[in-house]
Amino acid sequence: MRSCMPICERGQPKGATMSAISDLPKILKAGIKKHNVPGATVAIYRNGRVTQSAAGVLNIDTKVSTTTESVFQIGSITKV
Repeated sequence: MRSCMPICERGQPKGATMSAISDLPKILKAGIKKHNVPGATVAIYRNGRVTQSAAGVLNIDTKVSTTTESVFQIGSITKV
């Protein structure tokens, strides 16, 4: 089972979460590379604001880029 990449660890300075949110595209790109997945999207809701990011491709054959509107198949993750 793959683990989630933490955006902000406990005990970091107060501004660390906001820094992580502003670095979201870079963090997401690093995450898809680390976990060897073609693409991903993420959204964070904090203090009444939604921050979204997308990186990679939906399909490695077609090379269609992932967007924040992309729909992914859930697969069999409910069996984990």
